[in-house]
Amino acid sequence: MSIKYLQKWNSDYPYKLSAFLGEKAPEQLAISGPELLNNKILGIVCSVECPGTVIMEGYHFFKKLSRCTVTILSGFHSPMEKECLMSLNYGIATAIWCLAKPLELFKLSKAFEPMLITDRIAFLSPFDEKVLRITKDSSVYCNLTVAALSDELFIPYAKQKGKCAKLAEQALNWSKLIFTLDVPENKWLINAGAQVIEETLIESYWPISQQLDDNIF
Repeated sequence: MSIKYLQKWNSDYPYKLSAFLGEKAPEQLAISGPELLNNKILGIVCSVECPGTVIMEGYHFFKKLSRCTVTILSGFHSPMEKECLMSLNYGIATAIWCLAKPLELFKLSKAFEPMLITDRIAFLSPFDEKVLRITKDSSVYCNLTVAALSDELFIPYAKQKGKCAKLAEQALNWSKLIFTLDVPENKWLINAGAQVIEETLIESYWPISQQLDDNIF
């Protein structure tokens, strides 16, 4: 896996990081497949614990989203985020995996090697070799990076006053468009400014690719 290092002072450094994070923007970004950053990016973050209704709706949402011509950016930490990654493995959408540790320390599971071989997945890290392992702080900063780099965010569920909720509030302050599911537990997020999206509306935002046989799903 070839790694490119984007320095904060270089012209190829993502302007969104500097614009939204300011002095908190990483000095260096390590990435494999930097060309995916030029695509329309949908960031996905979700609280660790989810209501059952969110899990069921999220599962069907991700399955359909995996057939869209969009690039998904996520840390793929929480169970719902991991479910999204599994769906992408069998779809057509591309993905950028934002790591909460240095890219050099990452080992890809063999289950996702087909995505790597077909250039459907890239890996990104805002951390250098000083970060030896994933911590709560690195996970939070990882999600902040996801929010900054994304054109839009999909937050299936954010527990009120939790870490994901704080991230959502930050993204709304940046005037980022946030989509969420219409469940009672997300009422506070919807009232804060998030936009409800249903599975039937997915292709109106992210076109469905015709490259996959309908029988696959």
